[in-house]
Amino acid sequence: MIGNLTADTWFRAVVQSGVCATTNSESVKITVIPTSVGGSVNSAQTIYAGSSPVDISVSNQIGSVVKWQWSSDATFSNPVDIASTSTTLTSAQMGALTADTWFRAVVQSGVCAATNSASIKITINATPTIFNVAGGGSSCVGNSGGNGPTVLITLSGSQVGTSYQLQRDGNNVGAPQAGTGNILNFTGQRVAGTYTVIATSSASCVAPMNGSASIIVGTTPTAFSVTGGGSICRGSTAGLAIGLSSSQVGVNYQLKRSNIDLGSPIDGTSQAINFGNQTTAGTYTVLAIEASSGCSRVMTGSKTIVVTTCTGREGVALEANEEFTNEGQLWAVIAPNPITSEKLTVQVKGVMNQTIQWQLVNTQGVVLNQHQFKAQTQTHSQEINVAHLSTGSYLLQLQTQQRKITLKVIKIN
Repeated sequence: MIGNLTADTWFRAVVQSGVCATTNSESVKITVIPTSVGGSVNSAQTIYAGSSPVDISVSNQIGSVVKWQWSSDATFSNPVDIASTSTTLTSAQMGALTADTWFRAVVQSGVCAATNSASIKITINATPTIFNVAGGGSSCVGNSGGNGPTVLITLSGSQVGTSYQLQRDGNNVGAPQAGTGNILNFTGQRVAGTYTVIATSSASCVAPMNGSASIIVGTTPTAFSVTGGGSICRGSTAGLAIGLSSSQVGVNYQLKRSNIDLGSPIDGTSQAINFGNQTTAGTYTVLAIEASSGCSRVMTGSKTIVVTTCTGREGVALEANEEFTNEGQLWAVIAPNPITSEKLTVQVKGVMNQTIQWQLVNTQGVVLNQHQFKAQTQTHSQEINVAHLSTGSYLLQLQTQQRKITLKVIKIN
């Protein structure tokens, strides 16, 4: 009996004819093929979703690799073949992974049955959730120098277990902030640059957050005074000039009436600015904006243009509607006018039981006196003390909830 062999073995027969000397037959070799041994694969990895693992290799195997396999579970209940006979499975062959995946080699020695290597697991950690970077703006230094105010950079959300690093122009700014599950605020920023945020998970998965925010450092414009204004007759086409006492190069100046932009901004020239003659009643202001940074400042003061009739006794409304009574008369008049005493008398019609607010202003729009009264009758007369007024022209503005009118007042000695 030959029995079980564990190594290559040669066999021959010893032959003898009668009393002749013995002789050997030709030998035959029995080649023993070792049993297939799968070996082990190096090594388990943890990566973030959407990335590829590094190359893996099988070692200590007996036999040749006939293929590789991957599976979505450790028992390889539904293995998928990878057509590679190399002892190394490359990153490109494994590809980008989005879930935990197991890999193994299939090894066969000669004609022996194939066997599997030990498997390894590639663990996937989710990439940090993407949130939006926001905030930024202008940090405006005062005319006397020093640091401008800080600007806030925000992140629209965060995850617990993930850290968030603020960067300016690609360089880290301060220490990372730990995610809280809420919005993150990166306070105290005032250096010019482009700000971004990098998130790093507890498994070292890194992801840039969406978008960026910029900080621009500029200088608050110098304060100059608004000039001009006054009173004009209704229907006048000449208007009154509105201007600014001076200006700065590199700063744009926007004229506004009742906080609404009028025309286009005018570039500063280091000289006074004239916005041209204005014919519409209202309060005029000027906003200065540094062109390079957007730093802004409301210029000092405001000027008012009052539009009135120039007939002495009768006035006109700042707003055309509700100027007249149902009988086609002005709902408020001053009589007598001009006035020579210490009091003027204003008569109102059609506003019984209504409260009338009044202001007495000069032709530059400065309020000299103001109060209110209630009309007790259908035609109500109200005296107003003007003893403090010097000779000249003034405007009396009256207003109910539905009506508004401006009357010209002339005082003489």
